[in-house]
Amino acid sequence: MMQPGSSVVLTAEMTLLVPPGTVIVLPGGRSLTLDATPNILTPLVGSTVTVPANATGIPTAMIYTNVSVDSLPTAIAKVSLIAGSASRSKPSLDVDGVGTAATLFGFGHLALDPSGDLYLQEGGSFRKVTASGIVTHPWEFTRGYINMIEGIAVDSKGTIYGVGAAAQQGNQGNPVLINYVSSAGILSSITNFLYVTGARNMTLPSDPRGGLAVDSKGNLYYSDRSTNQIFMIASPTQSSRPVFSVFSGTGALGIVDGKFGSINAPKDMAFDGNDNLYVKCGNAIRKIAPDLTVTTFAAQIPDMGDAIAVDRSGNVFVASQVGILRIDPTGKRTSYPMASVTGNNHTFDPGSIYTMVADNRGSVYVGVFLGVEVQGGQIYKVTY
Repeated sequence: MMQPGSSVVLTAEMTLLVPPGTVIVLPGGRSLTLDATPNILTPLVGSTVTVPANATGIPTAMIYTNVSVDSLPTAIAKVSLIAGSASRSKPSLDVDGVGTAATLFGFGHLALDPSGDLYLQEGGSFRKVTASGIVTHPWEFTRGYINMIEGIAVDSKGTIYGVGAAAQQGNQGNPVLINYVSSAGILSSITNFLYVTGARNMTLPSDPRGGLAVDSKGNLYYSDRSTNQIFMIASPTQSSRPVFSVFSGTGALGIVDGKFGSINAPKDMAFDGNDNLYVKCGNAIRKIAPDLTVTTFAAQIPDMGDAIAVDRSGNVFVASQVGILRIDPTGKRTSYPMASVTGNNHTFDPGSIYTMVADNRGSVYVGVFLGVEVQGGQIYKVTY
């Protein structure tokens, strides 16, 4: 964090946290004074950043100069197409089948169950994708019924969770709706939460696009970018009124590490094997330890969408300009360019990656949206 009265000229691969009132002067002379609005900025190298002596308040902006993926170590990955057709001739985006015979909407999120099968949430349905590419609607009663928009998670018992907007189903008093299908195939919905504020402020979540994740104890976590908070739903299937509480984030705007640190607009998230939660926040990855300490695990990462994947060992994966970026637990970064992968006959634009999930055998499954002209989506397996 820059201190009041300090000034610095930006060089390559720098990251700064600055308070309101900070002035950025670009190489051409144009200047910008920051207000209290949370922001992530990438000025040109050579810009001057000055924090006035009278600047007060917590940091609300992150300033960084990009790390070029071209300067990172590279490695070869093997990419194989698991499921989804790229054909525009398909009459529906809801067709089950094997491999490219199946059609996908392309906006769904992925999760892995304990047996290694993928579950996809899209188009108001849960869909199952096996390792051999067999795509099905395992429960026909969910086809087009479940009001889900974004997140999906699977716990160790095989219970599958999805999140959507409760208000759209007439539950105006509760802003989010949690749907789940048990391992026995029973569909249930949770809207009757017991809200517990504790010592911290709680603003009810209002953005049903939040990500979902489950820890090793079966607690469900929901990220809400509208309130800058992550909520925990304790053992959601074990009570008729699960406890809904703030897990992390003060709700206040700012980029602050530490116990109960602030989190700006949390998006997708995933756990490692030690119940550390990693959250994609624009160009940064925040790490929340079980003791609720928030740290910035990685900054200056490419802002190529919301997708993030984490394996049991704590390797983190995000999309980059050229493929997939892997960050190991020590912070070392390795780039896996998709244009130079072994046996890749299905090169895709990394900017089209919509969702990712990692297994514990050295692979990442990637969901790709093919765009308006092509329609639909595909799922790839990337082995590193």
